[in-house]
Amino acid sequence: MLMCFGVVLSHSCRNKLYTSIYFVPFRIIQQIAAPTFMLLSFYFSYNTIFSKDNNLYKKRLIRLLIPQIIWAIIYWIILLPVTNPSFKELLWQIITGHSELLNPAMWYQFDLIVLTILYFVTARLLKKENAIKLYVIFLIIAMILQYTNINYDTFGSLSFNLSYPLGRLAEMIPYATLGVLLRHYPIINKIKKYRYPILFISLYLIMFFYSYELPFDIKGFNYPGISFIIQVLMIFIAAKMFPFEIFLDKIKSIFILISKYTLGIYCMHHLILSLIRNFLPDLFTRTFTFSICIYLICYVISYLISLIPNKTVKMLVD
Repeated sequence: MLMCFGVVLSHSCRNKLYTSIYFVPFRIIQQIAAPTFMLLSFYFSYNTIFSKDNNLYKKRLIRLLIPQIIWAIIYWIILLPVTNPSFKELLWQIITGHSELLNPAMWYQFDLIVLTILYFVTARLLKKENAIKLYVIFLIIAMILQYTNINYDTFGSLSFNLSYPLGRLAEMIPYATLGVLLRHYPIINKIKKYRYPILFISLYLIMFFYSYELPFDIKGFNYPGISFIIQVLMIFIAAKMFPFEIFLDKIKSIFILISKYTLGIYCMHHLILSLIRNFLPDLFTRTFTFSICIYLICYVISYLISLIPNKTVKMLVD
């Protein structure tokens, strides 16, 4: 729920007020939202990755491909009379999820699909422990590519439609691997008996690595380097250590209800921003309040779409 709001913030909030110290938690959430999504995705798909049931693989790929393809078509149809995107832009949006005239935020979905196939195929070809070792090797290679600037030099000069989706693959691999490792090794359960000290340390480290720049010259595509990895890892640990049992069941149910439609909000917010920018420019303020409004509008539309009694349609938002 929070990371999805962070994605909306990153594309809709630019005003100077947002630089105030009071907004630091939201700026942290904004910059680590996509990597956190990637870690969580592989954390929760651990059993599917190592399952021998082909139906689970097919279901996961279908659930990833449907939003990637159908939202691209929706954007193209709605924005055709507005920004006049070409058919070529539609193809780029479907293939890489990164058309500047449609919905560049879907690069994440492209990377998620590619890494899902890579990790799933590896798990099918190797024994579990060997696959885990190979995932660690993937992580090490990805970090080497980042810190030697090979990744940036290779993909930075490509076209807009290609550079970010391909360049961010190496930046997302560490989070995919961490998601698998955190599920494979029961470290989180073992440290829960020290939950409050670890919660405090995790939050401190998030703030430290957010405010302190490591002395390494590293170029990338918004998510390079160890600092981001530590922040994402720490926010995951903090969430696992947080005593959610203090909330009433009604409060928990509200969290669940809000977070249920994060996929729809993620996929839709660029469309809503484009429509407001073109048809209601006076309302396009790029403030924190404006970002909340965009989140709420996308939530309501996602909820309404979910009421349509069709399984494929529901996959667009839920």
